[in-house]
Amino acid sequence: MLSPELGRIWFQVAVFILIVSAALAALTPAGSAEHVISIASLFIGILFLIVLVIVIRRSSH
Repeated sequence: MLSPELGRIWFQVAVFILIVSAALAALTPAGSAEHVISIASLFIGILFLIVLVIVIRRSSH
């Protein structure tokens, strides 16, 4: 079970990862190592957010 406070904190962390990695992906030059890492962290953030939403929905039922 995930408490509502803990769920909200993790949700804010996931959104922060998404925003920062999307901004870095937009600002770094394409083809550079930094751009690849930014895109990878963006996908990890999206996956983390999806898993978090599933866990929050299951714990609320």
